[in-house]
Amino acid sequence: MEYEQFGLRDGRFIPTAVYGDGGIFVIEEGIWQSFDVQCLLFDHGKLLVLWKKTSKGLKMFRGFFSSNRPGNNGKRLFVTTGIGKFKIL
Repeated sequence: MEYEQFGLRDGRFIPTAVYGDGGIFVIEEGIWQSFDVQCLLFDHGKLLVLWKKTSKGLKMFRGFFSSNRPGNNGKRLFVTTGIGKFKIL
């Protein structure tokens, strides 16, 4: 998906809570926002990220991003399927 074709230029991930017991995984929940070329809010939603501890530090293992923007019956869910790859459910 090419974000420039939608006019997207910027975004934010805002953590609201982090859970973990110091083991292998940490869970981050929060909200996200994307902005267009005029710095106007384009879309926003919720996020849930599962981080996995590796020898090089924490790495994103799975990510779930839901959109609050109307469309597709009001629900969209984006799931990470690899680095830089998303699947729309």
